[in-house]
Amino acid sequence: MVRHIALTGLIALSLAAYSCNDTREGLSNMTVKKVEKIEQSRIAVEKSDIDALKRGITTFNATNGRYPKDLDELAEFTALTFDKGIYNYNPQTGAIALR
Repeated sequence: MVRHIALTGLIALSLAAYSCNDTREGLSNMTVKKVEKIEQSRIAVEKSDIDALKRGITTFNATNGRYPKDLDELAEFTALTFDKGIYNYNPQTGAIALR
């Protein structure tokens, strides 16, 4: 009888441990998928921001006959708010890219 109870307990513990591994694995897969979606969203936003900045640079050039001297001047002209520290900007060519 004691052996039967001990064996039943071991089986129950084994099943519990197995289900915990499945749960962790399932949570891990969900976390990976969420991180991937967040990364995809970040990339989409960055592309959209770059496109908006390029349009602003082109409009500035068409209006003033030159490219903005820096990103501060572009921000004043366009009224766009953006993190100037993450872009490389060349005022001679009007090229802008993420660092």
